[in-house]
Amino acid sequence: MPVDFTGYWKMLANENFEEYLRALDVNVALRKIANLLKPDKEIVQDGDHMIIRTLSTFRNYIMDFQVGKEFEEDLTGIDDRKCLPSEEEIRDPIIYSDQGSEGGRDLQETTVSWDGDKLECVQKGEKEGRGWTQWIEGDELHLVGCWFVGWWGTELGPEDLVTVEVRWTLEECPAAGPWFCSEASLPRAWRRHLSDFKN
Repeated sequence: MPVDFTGYWKMLANENFEEYLRALDVNVALRKIANLLKPDKEIVQDGDHMIIRTLSTFRNYIMDFQVGKEFEEDLTGIDDRKCLPSEEEIRDPIIYSDQGSEGGRDLQETTVSWDGDKLECVQKGEKEGRGWTQWIEGDELHLVGCWFVGWWGTELGPEDLVTVEVRWTLEECPAAGPWFCSEASLPRAWRRHLSDFKN
């Protein structure tokens, strides 16, 4: 069975975040705001089905996906990437104008897969070569995002790779108290005790 990422994770630190956003051509105002935020993550995992909520005072972002299956990721307001229309959207201009970048939503084709106990994400869209790896060490959640800067079809070297590393620590519950938490956001040990009470 894969590792269980379920929990409420409080951000500890990020390294190279502003440079990473600059490499993605995120506008300066959004970069400055994003750099000030300390988003928490609430992860609910049921086998290969995952819901990852990134929570901040500026914007909440939700990824709901099945590991190993491609899905559309809506990045409107995150880094303003343009969508990569699917073949169906290209064939049907009504779908593309309603859902594509011209319709106000920036969709990204994303696949998240297991690599041992790590989650590996590959994103396809206007900015190719982007993705992240996420894993747990002790009570810390680690995420390394990377993007190759340059044009595809050209030879890229290590100097073309821009990375960001973010770390979160496992929290018992948000500051408001456990009565505001969903059961799934409780730490694993608490959930085990809770299931004992239910039986």
